[in-house]
Amino acid sequence: VAALVHATKTVAAKAATGTDAEKAAAAAAKSEAADNIIMNSSRCAFSNVVNSMRSSFNGITNLQLAPSGVVSIISPLAGNQEAIGHDLFFDQSRCDGAVATIEARAVVFRGPLVLKQNNKAAIIARFPVFVDQPGFKGPESKFPGWWGFTSMLTEISDLVEATPLSA
Repeated sequence: VAALVHATKTVAAKAATGTDAEKAAAAAAKSEAADNIIMNSSRCAFSNVVNSMRSSFNGITNLQLAPSGVVSIISPLAGNQEAIGHDLFFDQSRCDGAVATIEARAVVFRGPLVLKQNNKAAIIARFPVFVDQPGFKGPESKFPGWWGFTSMLTEISDLVEATPLSA
């Protein structure tokens, strides 16, 4: 919040006296600070959902948020850091599935796939998130109102371990 307040004051000061470049830089800083606050709030809320789901459902390896199709939040993060920043639309092995999920407007399962972060086989359940709110623009795309994805990933070994098949 302090960063947003600082950025807002900077924008006001630059708007009064700054050059166009300074005004643009200050506006970008304000936008980045606001985005950081939203992402930190999202991480906290997402962490609560993850903890609840992982304790209720066996076999979940991790849960992910991918605004605009870019994996940004993973819980648990440990062992999954390599997947942060993974853009589903720039990865040929994931792009078709991402588009199919948005078009279906429903959960779509893919796999088994080899994971970027650990080369293990997994199944991914991806759900497209749409925002039905006046004025929401979302990412530039041909899918109005689309925000991004929530995903549940289960490594095959975790899935087998969670089923009676492993007994």
